[in-house]
Parts: sequence; C-alpha cells; structure tokens
Amino acid sequence: MSFIIDDMRRVLLIKTKARHDGVCDHYSRVFMPKIMCFFSLMIGVNWYFDKLTCIIPKTLSGSQQFITDVCWINGFYIYENLTTSMTSYYGIPKNINEDGISITGILCETSYDEGCIPMVKFYYLQYQWFPFFLASFVILYIIPHLGFKFINADLITLKNAVRIHSCDEIFDSYFNLKQNTPTQMFIKVFGSIGVKIAYIFSNVGTFYAIDHSLNKKYLNYASNWLSWTYKNNSAMFDYSIHRQSFRAGEVLLPNYGLCDVQILFSDMIESGTNKYSIICEYSTHVLYHYVLILLWFLIVFGITFSIIGLINQTGNYFLMIYIFPRKWKNKEIFNVIFLREKEYLSYIHSQNVVLYESLVDKLRLERLKITEEEGNNSLVIEILNKKVIEIRIKVESILHKQTFDINEPTLGIKKKTKFRNNFQIEELH
Repeated sequence: MSFIIDDMRRVLLIKTKARHDGVCDHYSRVFMPKIMCFFSLMIGVNWYFDKLTCIIPKTLSGSQQFITDVCWINGFYIYENLTTSMTSYYGIPKNINEDGISITGILCETSYDEGCIPMVKFYYLQYQWFPFFLASFVILYIIPHLGFKFINADLITLKNAVRIHSCDEIFDSYFNLKQNTPTQMFIKVFGSIGVKIAYIFSNVGTFYAIDHSLNKKYLNYASNWLSWTYKNNSAMFDYSIHRQSFRAGEVLLPNYGLCDVQILFSDMIESGTNKYSIICEYSTHVLYHYVLILLWFLIVFGITFSIIGLINQTGNYFLMIYIFPRKWKNKEIFNVIFLREKEYLSYIHSQNVVLYESLVDKLRLERLKITEEEGNNSLVIEILNKKVIEIRIKVESILHKQTFDINEPTLGIKKKTKFRNNFQIEELH
C-alpha cells in the first residue's frame, strides 16, 4: 500500500512556479485535474479491493462467488415507490417478496395478488465505471488551457523577447500590421475571453455530467447533506423503520439494494429455473458519499474562480480602452493602436521602461504620421525637446559645479540657458 500512498502524494503535489495564465485559471487548470485524479485513484483502489456482498439463502444452490458476481454485473436496485416511505433500508420493503402495491397503497406480492401493481425498479450500476468517469474530466479541464496556449502564443513569446531581443526586432514581430494583422489581433482578444468562458463551461459541464450520471440528484446533494447535519445524532444515524428521514448519502447512492438471480438447472430427469431476490450491500458507496460532497464544493469554487477570471479579463480590456488612454502621458498613441497592442505595451512597461519608451517613439512616428499628417512638425519638435531634456540632465549631473552656456533648440528658437552651482536654470535674453 505504500506505493499507492506515494502515488497519491505525487498526484496532489503542485509545484510553485511562474505560469503564463492568470491565478484564477490555475485553480481549474492545475488544481481540479489533480483533484479528479486523486479522487479517481482513491475510489478506484477501493473499487478494486472492496466487493459486493449479498445475503444468500440456504435454499439457493450454486457458488456464492458466482451469485455475488452476477449481482455485481447486473447491478442492484431499489423500488422507486418506496423512496418517500420510511424503511430500514432505503427503497427496500420489510418483506422483500412484496414487490407490488395495491390501489389502496398497501404493499403486496404480484405472484399471488392479481390486482397488485408491480413497483418500479430503479437500478444502480455507477460503481462499475465511476472511477474512470471521474478521471475523464481531466480532459475537460485541460482543453481550455490548450486553447489559451494557442491563442496567447504571442504574449508567451513576448515575455522571452523582452529579455533578449532589440527594440526593432520586437517592433517588427509584434507591432508590424502586415505581419500581425488587425484581424489576427481581434481574434486573439476575443479568443482570450473565450478561454475564460471555456473554464466556466468546464466546471459547469462537470457539475451537470456528474448530476446526470447520478440520476439528477447531485445538484441538491450539498443542501440535502447540510440539512441532514443539522439534525440531532439520533435522527441523523437512526436506521430503524421509525426514523424521521433518510441520509443524504443513501438517497444519492444507496448502500443496500436488491438483486434478482435466476438459477437455471437441468439433469436427466428434469430441467427448470428458479428466481431469487436477495439483498446486497456495497460499502464503497460510503466512500463515494464523502468524495462527492467534497467534490461538490470544489466544483462550485471552480465556477466562482472562473467567473472572477472572466470579469478580471474583461475588466482589464475595459481599462485599456477607456481609462488608460486618459491617464498615460502617451495617450495619443493609445488612441490609435489596437487593443492587443495595448496588452503588449502594458506588459513591456512593467518589465522594461526604456524599451517601452523606445517602442512608443517608433509607434508615434509609424502610426501618427499616417493619421495626423499635419502634426508631423510638432511631433518632431516634441522628440527634439525630449532629447534636449535628457542632455540637460546629463550635463547637470557632470558639471553641476561649473557655470556655462549652451544653446537650446526649442520650436526653432534659440534660447541661451545658464546652469549655476545651485542647480537653478536661468534664461538669458
């Protein structure tokens, strides 16, 4: 068993490292697949070692193992008509020969009473495939991340390009409208929102798929469980015929059920068939109850985090469109570039301010000369003024103890500026 415990520990191990997607996506993309694998492995081990056990009467001939295997293969059932009646075993009558109900509502035997209406049998076979069913949801959580990597390949490569590539290389790769067309950027923006929506569908889809597999009783499972826990100890665990309510777990997946076994026999004298109804228990369902209540809350958390991720993504786009252009000093550039390019610049600004300024200058010359031909002169003057300010700061830091005169070109007018020891600047006319 030690190797199984080690495998479970490795499944739950989450490495702390930088990831390309958002924190809210990590829950659905990293945590939930590991939880699904862990729960699948847990109940799978129990599924392998635990067996279905049935009470076999002495009159029933045949191998006990054979009869048990027959019940495991065919599944066990309860009577749907008795799910609202208080019985010791959920959905099972006190006398298992009473397989029908009369018009007056009294249980009866269909083999003896012609007016006895057979009760509806409800079968449970989830234990045969449920571990594999849980493991299959890993694919559902991985698909949105594959879409994220495909759609955001440019943002992923940009993180590495900022460290090793020059300004011209980055500009040609990401801000060249011939290579990175507006249509492609439009698809990437809406694709990023689509990925967030896909994570919501992954969690919601998992929720409804499990609910469908459990006979549409899973959505209300947590509320039924919490209502059950508010009862006193006697009411919670009483299993007599006089109990007040059923447990939430046994309503979802009963621990006990009936199994019909048909024995065929033939010899040289006679041949025939006998039908037996026996009661069976499958204790693995107890583990299912606890796993499924934990999974219910984890999926709800996943839906919540996915919705937060969607709100965060759309909120960032809203800020880039309506808020950032008003506050950034290069707002004229933000008004003429595409939303995807704003994402590029926002990331570059957070990593390398010098590179960001260089790219903004290139964008100013590249984009604004197309949209504002009349403003070329003022733009050139603005760039020259910026360079002069940089030169002034450098000169100030080197020659702060000397007094000297320089010519400052501003708007085509030469002004003479004097630097003094106290760092004050005076204009000399």
